[in-house]
Amino acid sequence: TFRKALEDIRRRFNIDRVIVVADRGMISNGLIEEIDKAGLSYIFGVKMRRSKIVEAVLNQPGDYEEVEENLKVKEVLYEGERYVICFNPFQAERDRIKREEIVKNLTKKLKQGPKSLVGNRGHRRYLSMQKADVKIDQEKMASEVKYDGKYVLRTNTKLTNREVAQSYQLLWKVERAFRELKSGLDLRPIYHYTDARVKGHIMICFLALVMETALCRKLKEIGSTFSYAEILEDLKEIRAVELTVEGKRFLARTEMMGNAYDAFKALKIRPPDLLKEIA
Repeated sequence: TFRKALEDIRRRFNIDRVIVVADRGMISNGLIEEIDKAGLSYIFGVKMRRSKIVEAVLNQPGDYEEVEENLKVKEVLYEGERYVICFNPFQAERDRIKREEIVKNLTKKLKQGPKSLVGNRGHRRYLSMQKADVKIDQEKMASEVKYDGKYVLRTNTKLTNREVAQSYQLLWKVERAFRELKSGLDLRPIYHYTDARVKGHIMICFLALVMETALCRKLKEIGSTFSYAEILEDLKEIRAVELTVEGKRFLARTEMMGNAYDAFKALKIRPPDLLKEIA
């Protein structure tokens, strides 16, 4: 399936160089072998927990290079492979706070008895269980600190560390785009029964996503801090009323509320007149 998809992409878009970017949950040994056989470049997310390789990579000395706000990178060469450690200070703080909340929750539940902890497998990994004795594994909790705000990438590309990290971030943007297609733009359910109409529905949703993305970029250019969803809600509040005064017809619109004006400003479009005579 992967090879067929790759051949189709190369044929349709006349692409010679391909870099496969994949999340840690999508990688198997079979996929890696197939990519190696095809002679492709790749950037893979590496599973963080229970990995001796990750442990060794994270323990390697070296300074981080700042890429952008809340993103620092460090290159590590280990056993002939190239790894890039990505560190997000903001996420590290969130991870620390979350872990402290887990400790508080576990401490509270331990007072209620071990049975209260049976249902949460995620929290159980922070516990030490010996027969009937259950307690918080302090050593395990301390070992989690080294993962705070970090993820590890494995790559065979010649891209810079900055480019590797930013290329991997594009994967998240693609995933967010698919989520937006399925939820915000109502890709599903599809109430069509012919192939042509189904394809048409999907194309319209895709064009809507392109327009949304373009607007978001324009909003960013003018320094707007509001999201597409927030501005869309304010745009929906604009109303127009037809009036007749002394035999003349006018179209009167309501005042723009909230952040609606940002959309017009970003796209360099003049807002509709408050009062306009119509034929």
